[in-house]
Amino acid sequence: MNHYFNEDDCVTLTQAPLDVVCKDDDYFKTLRVEENDDDEFIQWLKDRLPSTYSIVRYPGTDSVIRIWI
Repeated sequence: MNHYFNEDDCVTLTQAPLDVVCKDDDYFKTLRVEENDDDEFIQWLKDRLPSTYSIVRYPGTDSVIRIWI
């Protein structure tokens, strides 16, 4: 399932409890995000999400990031 977020959607997402909206497995909760190779977007997320979250580019791609909760 693909869903595309505009800026308002992104703001809403950063204010939501991500552990509710993310895939839940035995050890990790992750959110996979595709974006336009935009380091400013990654910084925007880091500025708004709790510091306990890890935001990294998916290995081998420039446009996919993962948010580990």
